[in-house]
Amino acid sequence: MVLQALFDLPTRLLNAFILQEATQDDNLDYEDVDSTPAMLRESPATPEEIDHHDGSKDIADHCKVKRNLAAKNRRKRKRAEAKRAYHNPREHPRHKLDSRAQYVDFDANDIPVVQTGYIALDRGLGSRRVYRLAELVGESSKFKFTLINIKYRASIPILDSQNHIIGVIANHPKDDSWTELQKQAADALESKRSSCHVPAKERTHRRGKFTTLRAGVSHGGGQRAPGNLKNHKVNAKILEELNSLEPFKRFAGFASSVMYTWFNDLYHYYASTLDKLHLAYPRLHRIFPQSIFSAVSYNLGPRTVCFPHKDFANLAFGMCAITALGDYDYTKGGHLILWDLKLVIEFPPGCTILIPSALLTHSNVPVSKNERRYSFAQYTAGGIFRWVENGCQSREQYLSTLSQTQIEEDAERNANRWKFGMSLLSDTLKYQCVDE
Repeated sequence: MVLQALFDLPTRLLNAFILQEATQDDNLDYEDVDSTPAMLRESPATPEEIDHHDGSKDIADHCKVKRNLAAKNRRKRKRAEAKRAYHNPREHPRHKLDSRAQYVDFDANDIPVVQTGYIALDRGLGSRRVYRLAELVGESSKFKFTLINIKYRASIPILDSQNHIIGVIANHPKDDSWTELQKQAADALESKRSSCHVPAKERTHRRGKFTTLRAGVSHGGGQRAPGNLKNHKVNAKILEELNSLEPFKRFAGFASSVMYTWFNDLYHYYASTLDKLHLAYPRLHRIFPQSIFSAVSYNLGPRTVCFPHKDFANLAFGMCAITALGDYDYTKGGHLILWDLKLVIEFPPGCTILIPSALLTHSNVPVSKNERRYSFAQYTAGGIFRWVENGCQSREQYLSTLSQTQIEEDAERNANRWKFGMSLLSDTLKYQCVDE
């Protein structure tokens, strides 16, 4: 018996070590599972196996535990994939059924974009001033734009002359807690504003005179590849706190649902592209798992009012979701101005509007000095789509791998991309809207 015990001791010690590692497996991330040494991954043990000395029983138990562990690892991989994947959010059919369409005399096909169709043209700085409501609408106004009042909760799609949906005034969900959520979000932005590390010269920029913080994944502006937006350590901590708040998670989820409801084909184009990106680069950070957008901007005001501008680096035919926040009279100020469409839109706190911000020049009507207005914007850079469609490499690297025939095919795809993008905005007639 003593000799048998001594003979079995190394095996028992090894099995005990394997058991300890196997019980810790539940705490491993997806990457940790893949990096577990083969000996430990393939040689799990159970207490019964350690205490049993019959060789055939040990082998049978060993095989059973091995199968169980393999099945568990497969489940872990699927859970990890599910966290990365963009799943269809809840559709809001009510927003279509009760909608009132706003038609404009404008053809989105005529907007100039770069040759590849991923981003819009940079026209440089426009007017660096704000325009008051009386200048824009009314009989005595200079521009005589159309004013859109927010009278009800249903969405208002904006349709061009070719029936492209070029914007959606989504308002907000039928949720009694939404008002409180927007107040919490506005209070959070106000409390963080004074703590931000933003030099004074950076508080005035091409979009306006206000403090802004950005987070998420972007590509452009000299970046060699898509990457996580970098921030000063103080701002990074503030962004981490803001991203964890329930109101912003809800706003992100609602905006993605609006995208899915009104731009279903475009939504799936985003989802397919971003799935490929995050699977290729696991270190890229997704801020909100329920959001279809890759980056966000927190505009901390305290009176966020934009100059007329285009966000030309965003996907040209993509959408930007903007949620207004704060405490102001939305009938007198804070309106969204869409210059190309000659529209002025009431923009109440808690309301979300989706527009192709790379294509349409937009700005805001100012609020009064004793009011506060903030905004939360979500978007995706056009460079990300170009990177993924080029096989997750630069344009130069991609072209160097192609034959002459493939280069010609690539040129044809580039020439047709704008047409393809417009087709993603053209599912308007799938529902019956009511003309206002």
